[in-house]
Amino acid sequence: MFTLIDILQVSEPVLPVPVVVPPPINVPIHRPAATECMQRLHVEVAPSLKSMLEKMSLTNDTRGTAKVEQDGDKITPGTSCKNSGCKAAARETNLAISVAQKAVCRHDWFQLPGQVTVSIYAKATLPDTVVVEANQTRLSVRFDFGADRQHFEQTFDLFGVRVFIRI
Repeated sequence: MFTLIDILQVSEPVLPVPVVVPPPINVPIHRPAATECMQRLHVEVAPSLKSMLEKMSLTNDTRGTAKVEQDGDKITPGTSCKNSGCKAAARETNLAISVAQKAVCRHDWFQLPGQVTVSIYAKATLPDTVVVEANQTRLSVRFDFGADRQHFEQTFDLFGVRVFIRI
């Protein structure tokens, strides 16, 4: 009968498996400068926006105030809110003052290793005023929206080493 000691003496010695460790990376990856040239991106107009702009007609009266007709509703600047709990009034009647004011739009964005998705929510965006420019590290968006032509302008810094933009 064999004992455990006899079995261990007969078996071949176990050799350690060599572990290959790659050398550490000492050189950081170069990130392009944010000041490099911005490239203007192509903007597509969705069919829903086209139909909304067709329904909405802008007319100017003699004082230069804007009236908006949309699905039969008429809104003129200076009128108070129809909600009894709201004390707000419609925006400025002077177009130059309202264009100079920057509006706040809700925006969401997320970034994956190969793509960046930016969603900006604004109603009745005027397609002729939309300007989207980007480089490898920055995205800039400007446009006017709404009946009173509110202006939105935002610059997004894109994180990561390099973001490739496909047009």
